[in-house]
Amino acid sequence: MRIAILFLILCSLPCFGRETVAAGQDGRFNDQPSLVRAADGSIYVAWNGFRDGADELMVARYEFSDGEWRHLATWRAAGGKGTYILDPKAVAAGNGIYLLYAAERNRQWDIHALPCGPEGPGQAVALTADAAADVKPDGAWHNGTLWVAWESNRGGSRQVLLSGVRNGKLLPVESVSAAGKSNYAPSVAVRPNGAVAVAWHSFRESNYDIFLRQRSAPGTWGQELRLTRAATIDRHALLQAQKDDLWLFYENAQMKGYRTGATPQRRVMAARVTPRGLEAPKGYRESCPLWTRAENATPAFDDVGRLWVAYLVPRLPRAGWEVRLTGYNGESWHAPLTPSSMKGMDRRPGLLLAGKTALLAYQVDEFPETWMDNKPEATSEARSRIMLAALDISQAAPAVAARLETLVEPGEPFDAGELRLARGEDSEAPAIEYRGKKLKLFYGDLHTHSDISVCIRCADQSVDENY
Repeated sequence: MRIAILFLILCSLPCFGRETVAAGQDGRFNDQPSLVRAADGSIYVAWNGFRDGADELMVARYEFSDGEWRHLATWRAAGGKGTYILDPKAVAAGNGIYLLYAAERNRQWDIHALPCGPEGPGQAVALTADAAADVKPDGAWHNGTLWVAWESNRGGSRQVLLSGVRNGKLLPVESVSAAGKSNYAPSVAVRPNGAVAVAWHSFRESNYDIFLRQRSAPGTWGQELRLTRAATIDRHALLQAQKDDLWLFYENAQMKGYRTGATPQRRVMAARVTPRGLEAPKGYRESCPLWTRAENATPAFDDVGRLWVAYLVPRLPRAGWEVRLTGYNGESWHAPLTPSSMKGMDRRPGLLLAGKTALLAYQVDEFPETWMDNKPEATSEARSRIMLAALDISQAAPAVAARLETLVEPGEPFDAGELRLARGEDSEAPAIEYRGKKLKLFYGDLHTHSDISVCIRCADQSVDENY
């Protein structure tokens, strides 16, 4: 009896992965990791490092073999006084990579693409150079062309744009999303036939939904498609091409009443995009760990077609987020694996698959977990690091043909959207003439908290989501 009890206890303990600290982080506040593998097998991890009042784009090159990370080099790819960087994204491009990022200089945000290979970073190419705020780049590489989609406020409203780099030359900028709407955070993927797919979330009809548009290899755009229609918030779309299939991953979030600064319930949705609509793994609600509280997912398919997803879960009530990994063999979901005992901010982890091993990159920190720990020095002296981990997935169930069914979207009501209409906030803003100027009346919440506050960190949204 004692042996049986001991066995149950051991089986219930988390199985942490083999962790290592990414090289080159000393003296920086390290954030926003991105992980990718080049065609020559090199593994690159990029991140944003803040030091001395400015940002620095960092990138490290690794090999992974015999169960170990081997550090090859670390470079400071961009930075310096007066440089501010957001959302670095590493994209595999042949035997090297491209680093995409938004950078602010002289109060102007532009998108940059910087090549990097075994010899280190090359010369960055600016995809934009105008007075608009161009941010949140995402990219995909196909047959020598780097395709880049991003969010811009050109024309007075948020829109999604697409351009790229081919043979060192910039491609024309193309508008992807509908004009006059608020469109955010695009994701781009390229099918084997060269068709480019772009997904994003958009605020229409008093809520947020996921939209998709595809561009054929010759350059013809199809119609804009609305993929989701849940009453609640669908956001943070991420596309993944798997052979001839296109998969969509996104976050569904819910607010309570009109507390627009908090989404206490969030789940990750996964579905294949088909001409009939979205199709999810059968029994998604009942069996998938992503249906309960989960967010910021990163997918990857292994050599035999199994889907693996790295994601975050909150360490309640306010400590931060922990990384998890689950897999789908076409019939059932793997029990979640935990690569680390540490917690971090609400940052999307990186994920690669190397045979029977899952490789991850994620952010961890020492921010206080409760008000009891929140002494001034606890925050000002807290470190943030990028960690690398390897998880054994050799015991995963064999792959079988995927059992999919029409996606049943979350059915919860969206009080905030209904209240917005009831209070007339969708109507034209009142305006007056005052001393020769036209002044408009706007409504907004002037006091809210974010996920970097100790208060209710795991329910409060990010600064970006609040805006």
